[in-house]
Amino acid sequence: MAGSSDEPDILGNPVPTGTGEETLSSEDLKPRVKELIVRQLKLDVDPASIKDDTPLFGDADGGLGLDSIDALELVLGVEKEFGIKVQDEEVGVKAFASVNALCEFIRAKAA
Repeated sequence: MAGSSDEPDILGNPVPTGTGEETLSSEDLKPRVKELIVRQLKLDVDPASIKDDTPLFGDADGGLGLDSIDALELVLGVEKEFGIKVQDEEVGVKAFASVNALCEFIRAKAA
């Protein structure tokens, strides 16, 4: 594919840029995001037990209770797994609110 390039992630590792050939459907993306959260943060929970609208941060309404260090780890994981960039904190706060919000963010960035 002419013109495609790899951009380094925050650690300097190459991250493939999206090719546009992969479609990210909800059915495929949500389990992938949940597995990424559990794997990246070394959580002792079943990925399938995480509800799509559960708050990722804070303890309200059965949220996962993630903190700012978890946020950094999750950003790195998302950037590496999906080859996208989280540009600033304000975008990140909205994008990482829940699995649903994170999936929407990933789909929008990958498009």
